[in-house]
Amino acid sequence: MMLHTTQRLSQRMMEPRRRLSDRDLPASALAAHAELVARIRARMAQQQGRISYAEYVEMALFEIGVGYYDSGQVQFGDKGDFVTAPEISPLFSRCLAHNAIAVLQHLGGGSVLEFGAGAGTMAGEILLEMERQACVPKNYFIVERSTKLRIRQQTNITAHAPHLVHRVQWLDNAPDDFSGAVFANELLDAFPVQRVRLHRDAPAQEFYVVWDEKDAGFAWALDEIDDPVARTLAAQIPLDWTQCAHTHYDTEVHVAAYHWLRELAARVASGAIMLIDYGYPRSEYYLPERDEGTIVCYFQHQAHDNPLVLTGIQDLTAHVEFSTLAEAAQEYGLDVAGFTTQGHFLLSSGLEDMVGDVIKTSARDFLPIIQQIKRLVMPTGMGEMFKVLGLTKHYTGPLPGFRINNRLDRL
Repeated sequence: MMLHTTQRLSQRMMEPRRRLSDRDLPASALAAHAELVARIRARMAQQQGRISYAEYVEMALFEIGVGYYDSGQVQFGDKGDFVTAPEISPLFSRCLAHNAIAVLQHLGGGSVLEFGAGAGTMAGEILLEMERQACVPKNYFIVERSTKLRIRQQTNITAHAPHLVHRVQWLDNAPDDFSGAVFANELLDAFPVQRVRLHRDAPAQEFYVVWDEKDAGFAWALDEIDDPVARTLAAQIPLDWTQCAHTHYDTEVHVAAYHWLRELAARVASGAIMLIDYGYPRSEYYLPERDEGTIVCYFQHQAHDNPLVLTGIQDLTAHVEFSTLAEAAQEYGLDVAGFTTQGHFLLSSGLEDMVGDVIKTSARDFLPIIQQIKRLVMPTGMGEMFKVLGLTKHYTGPLPGFRINNRLDRL
C-alpha cells in the first residue's frame, strides 16, 4: 500500500532551537546518535521501509549501548534533561515509604518492588525511611533495563544507605508470586505508544516512521493500523466530533503499558501497586482541543514536540491515559483502590508532619524546603498534573496516600 508521508503533524510541531550539529554535545553522544540512526534505518529496511512509532521509541530510548537510557548520556536533576520528584526533595520518597510500610505491616511482611529506578535516589530514601520506622523490607527489588543505570543506582544507594544495599536486587522482570508494595514513578510516560489518526468518516490510521532521503532525516507516514490491540483501543476512543475543529484527530494509544500491566498482575500474589505519572483520565485525555496528542520531548530542560530529531539524545514521553489502565487492571484480576493527584497523595501520606519535623531539626532549611514542597504539591508545579493510580491484589489494608480526595469517580 502506498504510504502518505507528512513531514510535520502541524505547524506547531517545532524543531529544538538549534540544529544538532550546533549543540555543545560530547563526541560520544554524537557517535551514539549516528550509530542509533543507522540501526533504525537497518530495521526499517527489514520492514518495507518503515517501523511503527512505538518501535522507533523503543529503539530511541532503550537500544543497547546507544539508546537514550542505555548510552550513559542521560542525566537526572537540574544538570540533566529533566527533574523527577525524588530529585526535588527526599520527602517525596519518604511519603511513598509510608505507604509501603502500611502495606507490609498489613501483610505481616514482604518486599518492595520499584520499576525504572532512575539514579537510585528514591530507592535509597525509601529504604532509609522504612528503617527509621522499623519496617525494613525483606528485599528491595529494582527492575531496570539499562545496565549503565543499574551501575549508577548501585553506586548511589551504596553511598547513601551502605548498610542497606544488600537488601537491593536488580532484576530483568518482576519476581513471581511477589508480595508487598510496588512503585513505578515516571515509568509509564516513557513506554512506547502507538500514534494514531482518527478520521470523522474513515477508519483510523497509524503513524509510522520512515526515512526521508531528501531531507536526510526521519519523517511520518500514515497507513492502516497493524496491531490488533491498537485497533481496538483506537476504536474505543470516545471522541465528540461535533466539537472537533478538524475532520481528523491525532492522539496515542498505550499498547505497551497495557501488556506491561497484564504481566505485572500475573506476577503479583498480594499487595499494592502505585503508579505515579503525568496524565489524565479518559474524559480529559481525549478532549476535542487536544487534537495533536500528548507527545513531549525533553532536551536540556527544553520541551518540544518533535520526536523525530535528536534521536537517542532526547527523552521521549507521552502522557498516561489512566482510565484504560484502570479497566485493564480489573480485567487482569486487580482491584482499583485509588486515584488522586500527586499533591493530595503526598499530603495524605504525612508530608506536612515530615516538613515540620525537618524544620524543627534545622530551621535554616525552612525556605528551601518550602520551595521544594511547592514544586511537588502545588497545581502550578507537579501537584495537579501528576496523578497516582493505586491498584491492589488480595489486599484489603490501608493505603495512606488515598485517604483524602480519592477521585475514583473521575476514572
